[in-house]
Amino acid sequence: MPVSATASTIIGACIAIAASILNAVGYTLQKDGHNKRNSYNRNNNKQKKLYQEKTWCIGFTIFILGGLANAVALYFAPQSLVLPLSAVTLVANTILAVQILGEPFIKISVCGIFLVIMGSTLAVIFGPRTGGEHINIDELKDRWTDPPFLLFFAFLSLLAILDYIGIKYYERKN
Repeated sequence: MPVSATASTIIGACIAIAASILNAVGYTLQKDGHNKRNSYNRNNNKQKKLYQEKTWCIGFTIFILGGLANAVALYFAPQSLVLPLSAVTLVANTILAVQILGEPFIKISVCGIFLVIMGSTLAVIFGPRTGGEHINIDELKDRWTDPPFLLFFAFLSLLAILDYIGIKYYERKN
């Protein structure tokens, strides 16, 4: 049974989000495996190899499954949709690192999570809807009269300027 373009895009987006979460779980379990192995090796004469740590192996397997799921997502949806959704990995990784690894959650992380979500959302909303499109110069010129695009462009420009100012401020401070 053929799937409509809209349904295919939704399927691809859901798979991409699931793949990103799998990747984050895999990263977190791999780090937990590293930590367990390092702790074991500090306290024992017999050194444990990384591949002998079950937690690391499970994390690596989950990470591989996430990569395969990303490839499947690209079958259903264009890269312009799948790639921004992979930023979910950063959000999930931040949350999992706090929950599983006991890493501290600092207030600035909330700002980072918000920016990642906003950037992904904007990229999905304003990005191309299908893959393989050829954009010509006339279409690019038309974008400069499209208010949502201009708002998006202004937001990104402001963000880049604020980023530059922030970097210069911290460089002087340190």
